[in-house]
Amino acid sequence: MAWDTPKTTWGQVGQTVPTTGDFNRIEGNINYIEKESRTPNQADTPAASGMLQKILDFFAAQIKKITGKSNWYDTPATTLEAAKTHMDAPSPHSGHETVAGATAKVAAHANLTNNPHGTTKTHVQLSNVDNVKQMPIAGGAFTGQAKAQNNTAYTTLQLRNIVLWDGSGSPPATNNGDIILEYEL
Repeated sequence: MAWDTPKTTWGQVGQTVPTTGDFNRIEGNINYIEKESRTPNQADTPAASGMLQKILDFFAAQIKKITGKSNWYDTPATTLEAAKTHMDAPSPHSGHETVAGATAKVAAHANLTNNPHGTTKTHVQLSNVDNVKQMPIAGGAFTGQAKAQNNTAYTTLQLRNIVLWDGSGSPPATNNGDIILEYEL
């Protein structure tokens, strides 16, 4: 059965009582809407409202976008329910790390003190730095004792030992370059 143009002149003089032909046309068009084959156009610009064909095109285009398939009617690789279950699983892949497991491993690695990567001073470009104990400093001040070497080069800037002496007895023993300051009690 083919589509028959609907009658739109109801209510006009002589058109108030439907005839058998009118009912057959109405029933035939309903039958056509329900049973006739249509092919949604998945490439057409979809519209969320309009004629039946436009709405079918809309659904076809949306299904194609959701599945990522070439055609809206191709079987999707998975269902939305299966994808959601997979995403919510604590460890969806065997052999893959969980977030909690990875976090624990990073924390354990960060706490290692045995040089697990075998890093040397050459690796961090400290090859020319002597490995000597440095003067301890706290709050910008030396907290240990600095002792200058025996030196007679009095014209160059250098660290000097300053020895405080209260003036009693003999002066303390010193080396070349030391400075003695005598103070009164």
